[in-house]
Amino acid sequence: MQKHQCRNDREVSRRARQKMVSDVIKLYEQRKDPKTTRKEARAIEKKINKKVEDWNLVYGEAGYLDLHLMTLYGALSFVARMAARHKGHLYLETGVGNGSRDGVPVIKQSLLRKYEGNIKVCQNEGVLVLFVSQTW
Repeated sequence: MQKHQCRNDREVSRRARQKMVSDVIKLYEQRKDPKTTRKEARAIEKKINKKVEDWNLVYGEAGYLDLHLMTLYGALSFVARMAARHKGHLYLETGVGNGSRDGVPVIKQSLLRKYEGNIKVCQNEGVLVLFVSQTW
């Protein structure tokens, strides 16, 4: 996927984010539908994660990933792939769990466990900084 030509155009980025969020919310509603099979739910989750990944890759800042709205598996997979290509610090915006079931920030907690010793919580508690090693 190519970077957007007007990457620094905040309005373009803001509109793209609004569309992505709207699309993802609709997909989550489909996933919650009682008629949705387990197989269909997995396909919907892949679409959700792809939409968030695509937004990050086109409009996101280098070294900064916004993981809001991703599934747990999608977020862990995306971070692992991006860390494999990145050197230095990688900032991961997970939020603090306000939109999570029971207010528990499962993505944040899982990343802290997975990368223990190489990750810390920033002053903004909704952002983690991952120290990416070249030996990964």
